[in-house]
Amino acid sequence: MKGFILLTLGMAGLLGAVYPLSGLAADKHPEMGSRDCLSCHQMASPTVIEEWSASLHGLNLVQCGVCHGDSGDFLAAPGRERCIGCHSEQVASAAGRNCSSCHGAHNYTVHR
Repeated sequence: MKGFILLTLGMAGLLGAVYPLSGLAADKHPEMGSRDCLSCHQMASPTVIEEWSASLHGLNLVQCGVCHGDSGDFLAAPGRERCIGCHSEQVASAAGRNCSSCHGAHNYTVHR
């Protein structure tokens, strides 16, 4: 289970590396088939996996799809609308900024 979660949130790091090379749109993820996120991202973007693992999201096993969506509503760089379900007070006090304006993209335990 933890492996799947790590893989799921690690997808974003790989997207930046894969999409420019493949010509895919930024918010379209390659077909995963029966593979989970970790099966690709553990090798392709290990730093993202490590950052997520040490973050509060990782420690609470928040899967990648919670923020990034699935194949039907995938976002490479999720905005505030994805955070509001769990962090409504913080989003309300952020004055229109995205969470990643102050926090690292996958390590939300540290302010920039």
